[in-house]
Amino acid sequence: MAIARFTPSLMPRETLEAIFVARQPLLRSIVDRVLSSVTTDERHHTLVVGPRGSGKTHLLSLVNYGAVDLIAAGHRLQLAWLPEDPWTVASYRHLLAQILSRLSPNITPASSTDAGILEEQLLEAAAGQGPVVVLLENLDQILVQIGETGQRQLRHLLQTTGALVIVATTTRLDRNLTDTASPFFGFFTPIALRSFTVDEAQEMLIAVARENGDSELVRRLETPLGRARLQVVSHLAGGQPRLWAALASALTIDKLDELAELLISRFDDLTPYYQEQLARLSPHQRLVIAELVTADRPLHVKDLAARLGIDRRSVAKTLSELSSMQWVETSQSVFLEGADRRRSYYELAEPLARLSFQLKESRGEPIRLVVDFLKGWFDPAETKGAGEYALILEKEFVGDGVGSAIRRLSGLPATRASALAQLGAVDDALLEASAGRGEAVMGLPTPLRVVLEEAVESASDRLDAIHGERIRVHLLALDEVGDVPARADETWARRAMTLRSVDGGSGIPQSVVIQWLAAGWHFDRAQSALASLVLAVGEDDPSVMPARDSLASAFLNAGRGDDAVKLYARSLEVSERLLGRDHVNFIVSEANLAHAHHIAGRVDVAVRLYADALEHAPRVLDDAHPSVSTLKINFAAALLDDGEADRGVALLEEVVAAREANAGRTHPGTLTALNNLAGAYEQQGKVDLAIDIAREVLRAREDALGPDDPQTLASRNNLASYLETAGDLAAAIDMYEVNLSEAERLLGPDHPHTITSRSNLGFAMFAAGRLRRAVELWEQSLEQRRHLLGDAHPLTLLSVENLAIAYRKVGEFAKADSLDAEAARSWTE
Repeated sequence: MAIARFTPSLMPRETLEAIFVARQPLLRSIVDRVLSSVTTDERHHTLVVGPRGSGKTHLLSLVNYGAVDLIAAGHRLQLAWLPEDPWTVASYRHLLAQILSRLSPNITPASSTDAGILEEQLLEAAAGQGPVVVLLENLDQILVQIGETGQRQLRHLLQTTGALVIVATTTRLDRNLTDTASPFFGFFTPIALRSFTVDEAQEMLIAVARENGDSELVRRLETPLGRARLQVVSHLAGGQPRLWAALASALTIDKLDELAELLISRFDDLTPYYQEQLARLSPHQRLVIAELVTADRPLHVKDLAARLGIDRRSVAKTLSELSSMQWVETSQSVFLEGADRRRSYYELAEPLARLSFQLKESRGEPIRLVVDFLKGWFDPAETKGAGEYALILEKEFVGDGVGSAIRRLSGLPATRASALAQLGAVDDALLEASAGRGEAVMGLPTPLRVVLEEAVESASDRLDAIHGERIRVHLLALDEVGDVPARADETWARRAMTLRSVDGGSGIPQSVVIQWLAAGWHFDRAQSALASLVLAVGEDDPSVMPARDSLASAFLNAGRGDDAVKLYARSLEVSERLLGRDHVNFIVSEANLAHAHHIAGRVDVAVRLYADALEHAPRVLDDAHPSVSTLKINFAAALLDDGEADRGVALLEEVVAAREANAGRTHPGTLTALNNLAGAYEQQGKVDLAIDIAREVLRAREDALGPDDPQTLASRNNLASYLETAGDLAAAIDMYEVNLSEAERLLGPDHPHTITSRSNLGFAMFAAGRLRRAVELWEQSLEQRRHLLGDAHPLTLLSVENLAIAYRKVGEFAKADSLDAEAARSWTE
């Protein structure tokens, strides 16, 4: 049976059982209580407590089938399941009439207004066929409607006759159940329905998807990424099964805006309930709820009092009232263990209650809860569309740093938004938590805190888990920084110095420090720290190679190829000695060394190393593995520079075909291969073909990464170069100008990529006859290369020669002669 809307009372038994997860022990316990009630003199009256959508009706439906099985097994009992919405129960007499009419065979209730006559009918039915098991939903509403007199009559009937066994549900324990003067105070055995964990929600969604025959959704949910997506949205759903079940159908919709409409319809179903519940609260209580909605994180009394401008005693009293009404609950965060319990943190017991506020405040704008759901379930590449929610998601994926940090911590594909500031806040909070001060973590946005809690709470040693999370946060931040040293704020290196080792990895904290120093191009300090690390833990320690290779990579990005070669060569020696040549780490190390030699100008050495790495790769890696494709791309680039253009082009065409077949035309790996293929075609003289491919790559990267991502800048630079080769200097200059401006803003004026952009623009200006502008650009490039690379670096000498030519063209012969002499001395030396 396909499940379009989750209405358990209308579903067949086999469907309900197929999608019933996590609560089987609870179901057995209730059915056993019913069995005991009808086979002994004891009467067990059960009250299941849980918010709207928590699975009460699903559970009650299966209790009904369990009771049917008891009847089939020969036990004397009868069933009366009253409607979910008890609008017709206006008095005690109406309640008795409803029970009688639901018996099988039906008993026509007496038309008398005397409830005593109806009681006699019930007693007679129970004497003949056994106790009546009454399944009641929304008991809290029924008690209100029958009033205190009716409650006393019902309590008397239950206590004195044994004719009825009640299994009831309620959304909240209101005063009719908690007030000591109430007839039903302490009468029922309450069973609170615990919210689903992420694993239980995943199990239910998979069960629903299987019931719907949706094998693709099952596949997606069973992957680690599928679970990560559920983790990201779990705090929004509040762990309520009805919403998860509804989402099981919604999550199969491919078009984002259709999914948004379906989510809105699901939320619309819940909104009247929450609005009606809010209306029952006092103005003071509603203020507190509204503030918790706005904060979107747990708050303690002091915070709430300050935010509301109300004295703490009044706020504490209101929170106590709301807690007894199940509107709020104290946070049970693992980060609060051992904290001062006088500083309890309060949060909404039902996160979906914020719907009522968001709908009122939306004023035609997209609903925040819907946006957050979609943002957690979809990746940036999946959100293309012209609809309202597609457009807002595209904006959020660019500007939402919190969402970006959540995705990185959850293992989901990253967005274009910078997460560095939020990752820094997470690291600072975890450092406080490692000292027993969990309040800082409680101050993080709820979705961030939830991700951290899951990582820590299941660990046997939670302090070690916190230290491990801090190391992971640093590695994620390093990944975002990439090869842009301006992003590697000194604050991160200072944070790294407070890291602690985990599981005996004593060198890891120092390794992370070195990686931060390298990322910021603090080369002398990084080299000194690397030497100290090797001395402390030995060269074979696993923490050394990541530090060494990070420093080597930074040297390469700074144009110091020879320094990089030394470090990569050492890593290769260690890999071969410890692991042998037929190991993935050896292949990676050899490829790194080959790349460094290529950048340093030793193309023949690079070709030899790449060929050797490719020979060993099939022994440890499948040919479709991304690392093999990357190895082939870099090998092809070396072949092209070594004069073997046909061989290099053929290898690149092979890689493009394989990546496109495996991952699609616009996959980042395919775009990288296409980017290199365009360059190869230009070297072969096929400029028009190179331009077509370069335009395609640039468009795809602008769509996926944005106009100012380093990969987009590289693609724009390549296209400008091909346009220049084709003679379209005006278009090339316009593109180089844009690229230089973006590179200066993103990477800084002294970054090698920025210097290259400036130099390339100079070449185009020179070719266009704008010689003074070319001189100005090349003077800047030379000054920056001297500062960055030194006077004797090949790129510095190339700048010297180019500027000398330009000086001659503009008639500055003395400057040209001076530069020519400098170049001659340097090349001789």
